[in-house]
Amino acid sequence: MKRVWKYTLIIILVIGFNFCTSMLKAEDAESDLLNFVKAGVRNSEDLINNISFNYFVDYDVSSRWREVKLAEIQERNSSKLPSGIELRVPTLEHKLHTGSALFEGSKFNIKRKQISSSDQEIFEDEIVVSDGLILTELKLKENHGYLSNSINARRADLMFDPRNFPLLFLDGKSLSSALMDTNTTCVLTGSEEIQGAMCHVIEMLMTFETPGEGQKQVKRKCWIAPDKGFLIKKGISFQVDAPDKIFSTVECNLKEIAGGLWYYSDVTFQSFPMSTQEPDVFAALGLSDIVINQDLGDEAFVADISKVQTIYDTIAEIQYNTKTPLPEVE
Repeated sequence: MKRVWKYTLIIILVIGFNFCTSMLKAEDAESDLLNFVKAGVRNSEDLINNISFNYFVDYDVSSRWREVKLAEIQERNSSKLPSGIELRVPTLEHKLHTGSALFEGSKFNIKRKQISSSDQEIFEDEIVVSDGLILTELKLKENHGYLSNSINARRADLMFDPRNFPLLFLDGKSLSSALMDTNTTCVLTGSEEIQGAMCHVIEMLMTFETPGEGQKQVKRKCWIAPDKGFLIKKGISFQVDAPDKIFSTVECNLKEIAGGLWYYSDVTFQSFPMSTQEPDVFAALGLSDIVINQDLGDEAFVADISKVQTIYDTIAEIQYNTKTPLPEVE
C-alpha cells in the first residue's frame, strides 16, 4: 500500500513539474512574440523617413452631444456673453477638412481648407514647422500669419492632424512609443483575422496625467497586422474595470505604398463620451497620393510668407509687415 502511494506521489510530482515547465515555456514564447511585435512596429516606423499625401477628414458630432456641450459652455459663459449673441463652437460643427501634408521627423508642412456645413464658411491656412519649435501659421483668407511655439499651437489641431488621426485612441502617441512607454503595461492576448489580415492582439494598460483630474488609467486593445507593416488594423479603448464600456474605436484600411512599406489609406474614428450605443463623435479620414521617402529640397519646410500681409510674432510679441524684411527669430 505504501509502495502504491509512493508511486502515486512520484507521478503527481512529475506531472506538476511538466505542467510548470510547459507554463514557463508558454510564458517565454508569449514574451518572445510580444517583443517580436514591438520590434516590428519600431522597425516599420523607422523605415519611413518622410511621407506626403492628400487627405480629407469628415468630422461630425451627434445632436445630443452638441446640445450637452453647448449647454455646459453657455452656463460657464452666461455672464460674459452679450444678449442676443449666438454661441458657436467649431469643434461641435459638422466640418469637412481637406488638404495636403508633408512630414519628416518633427518637421511638417500642412496646407488645409476647412468647410463648415452649417454656413459653408471656408477657412484656409498653411502650417509649417521647420525645426520642431517655430511654427508659421498662415491664415490665407484672413491675410495674416503667426510665429509661435509649435507645442502649444498643435494641441488644438490634434484631431485634424492626419499623422495622429489613426492613433487618437493612443492619445496621439506613435504606436511604438505607446508600446515602449514605461507607464504602459502590454499583454499579448492572442491572434485574430480581420478582413483577411491576421493580427496579433495586444492589450495595453496606459497610465497618464490629465489636467485637473490627476492620474488616469485606460485600457487599449490593438489589432496589429505584421504582414501589413505592423500597423493598427483595429483598436478599442475601454474602461479599466468595465470592458463593455467603450470610450472610442478606430478601424483602418491599410495600403502597400512600395516594396513592403505600408500606410493607412482609410480610417474611421468613433468616440462614445455619453456611453451610448451610437457614437457621439465621428470622423472619417481618407488619404490619397501617398509618397514615401522622397528626395526633399531645402525649401520643403519653408513657408511662403508673401501670401499674407501681416505676421504676428507671439514669442517676441511683435507684428511684422511682410513687405519689409523680417528680423531674425531666435
